[in-house]
Amino acid sequence: EQSIYYSALANLYENTGQVEDCITAYQKSYQLDNDNYEAVFRLAVLTLNRGELKRAAQYLKIALRLKSNKGEVYKYFGVLLRKQKQFDKSKEAFLKAKLLNKYVREIYYQLGLIDLELNNVSGAIENFERELKDSPSHLLTVTKLASLYLDNKQDEKATILIRRALKTHKNDGELHRLLGQFHLSKAEFEKENNGLYIALEDYDEAIKSFKQSIRLNPERTDVLELLVKAYSGAKRFAVAIPFFNKLIQISPERWEYYPDLARGYLANQEYDKAIDILGKYLEVNKSDAKVWFQLGKIYADKGDFIDGIEIFKKAILIEPNDPKKKLFLGMLQAEVNRFDAALKTLRKAIKQAPENSIVVRRCEDLIKQIIEVSGYKENQVEQNLGKDITKNIRKNKRKKIAKYHPGSLKYSKGRIIAAFRLFKKLHSEGWSKKHRKHMAKYVKYRLIKNYRQLIKFKKFKSKGVRRYYYVAIRRLIDLVRGKITYEPKVVTKRD
Repeated sequence: EQSIYYSALANLYENTGQVEDCITAYQKSYQLDNDNYEAVFRLAVLTLNRGELKRAAQYLKIALRLKSNKGEVYKYFGVLLRKQKQFDKSKEAFLKAKLLNKYVREIYYQLGLIDLELNNVSGAIENFERELKDSPSHLLTVTKLASLYLDNKQDEKATILIRRALKTHKNDGELHRLLGQFHLSKAEFEKENNGLYIALEDYDEAIKSFKQSIRLNPERTDVLELLVKAYSGAKRFAVAIPFFNKLIQISPERWEYYPDLARGYLANQEYDKAIDILGKYLEVNKSDAKVWFQLGKIYADKGDFIDGIEIFKKAILIEPNDPKKKLFLGMLQAEVNRFDAALKTLRKAIKQAPENSIVVRRCEDLIKQIIEVSGYKENQVEQNLGKDITKNIRKNKRKKIAKYHPGSLKYSKGRIIAAFRLFKKLHSEGWSKKHRKHMAKYVKYRLIKNYRQLIKFKKFKSKGVRRYYYVAIRRLIDLVRGKITYEPKVVTKRD
């Protein structure tokens, strides 16, 4: 009776998570009754879960001596042998357990873990799938299998499995992490192939899932890292500030987070905080031209043009062949009326930049503004720029013609028709990854940006025109993403 009492007490301790007291109670129960199978079996399981493999082996041998036909004992012998890397003997124990009792669970799950140890991914997937047929709601199997699906680009299988499991296990942080990982992977693919705007929907879903996972498991630093990766990918640095700060607080040497944290501060116009965080970064990473350039732009945005000029010069000293840095230096030099220096800097930028590139066009526009503001005569301009560049500046006069009033129906239709013509043209050329990216950029910069500007300045002539423009843009986005199948019309000639 005392043995039964201690077994009941141990069971109570186990249910309340008091493992040490539980083991002590089971030991007392076994000492009082050496034939108490339940006590010795539970001792085996508890010590095995704590990693005390020698003690677990002793208890399992005693349990097997008391009941030699118990499948569950062989199952835990298999777990013990797996942890000892004796994989062949472990498999034999698991198969023996299944033979003795076909209802013993986790056998195929354990075999899948062995396959993973042996780098047999296909074998692991097969065993995990078999386990789910026996135990559809076994959470450990679901998470392992979903993770393997994601790693092996079987995204559809992964998301079906995860969403189904979440109906039963809503508060499992690992499932939310895996769902977030699925959406993050999808977003990164969309961003690379079709541009950021197309990928934002999946970035939002990834952020939502990672935040839910962190709410359930606040100590999961790995999920926090995935969350800031999603925020950075979506270029939502400002809302990610507290998460960047938390990661830096945990690991101050994680320098890769400092520039993105500075971007967040800059988005909030907290210039001093942005400068301070980049200053800490550059104390250690002195030769990072990209971050020096980023710091220079912050000074420029703040209005500290003299400091910005000096910072840009440091960036150019480290990376002298980047024309974009020279363009920005020239802009600041012009801001403080150092026109000669600005023209010479822009001359170097034009010489380094590819012909007809954006950098060249922006340099030319800036030079025209400098000439207009400074009142320089042609010989002064030529002295700073050289004959060839001066000649090109004089020759290149780009004209902008607006056929219709912005916000009118004709204006909106014209832009949409031009976009659909480009889409059809790209589709007829094969619709490759390059074509999709080109079309996504066109939609983002020519249509979406224009649509937002029209709303901002209240240019739409009516709600109907605005609705037409919006629906047409959404249709183009769906075509680019492949949500709508494009079937070109085949025109047949009549006899």
